[in-house]
Amino acid sequence: MLSWGGVIPIQNKMRYRGLVCIQNIRGFTITELMVVAVIIAIGAAIAAPNIGGWLAKQRLNSSSRTIAAHLQQARMTALKFNKDVRICFENNASPTPDRYIVEADLTDPVVPWTTLEDDIDITPNFTVVAMAANSTGFDSRGLALQQGSIVVQSTKAPVADNTRTITLSLGGSISIR
Repeated sequence: MLSWGGVIPIQNKMRYRGLVCIQNIRGFTITELMVVAVIIAIGAAIAAPNIGGWLAKQRLNSSSRTIAAHLQQARMTALKFNKDVRICFENNASPTPDRYIVEADLTDPVVPWTTLEDDIDITPNFTVVAMAANSTGFDSRGLALQQGSIVVQSTKAPVADNTRTITLSLGGSISIR
């Protein structure tokens, strides 16, 4: 319980005998604040060079998951509407960066042209059966028209971890490695 004058009564009278004044409690000193600021600056200097590689790796993972999700969407569309759905990739096509489209008919895109970021490159590699090496699709039963893989690579991610491979089997299953 506080009393007037910033004084707190003490319950243990044997030890303190009276009242204790709390006038010496204050905020942080400038030295303490400067030490904290220096610690934060050192931590930021250590972390800053690694952020660029981490962001590039996250963009690579995001692009890979997006392509895999669009492949899955193409498969579901083929099953739903009982017709073939194609996925066509354009890589290193001037003047546009790497991009792809998912379409059920030439006039009916399931997923419109999707352009990847500048630092992300794709290399489709499908077994050429009846289609081009840069395209695949799904038939009305959800089976792949061509099996193969799509290599997604980042030019800015750390070299040890800058590639993802999306694999498409003839059965229609999709995996990312």
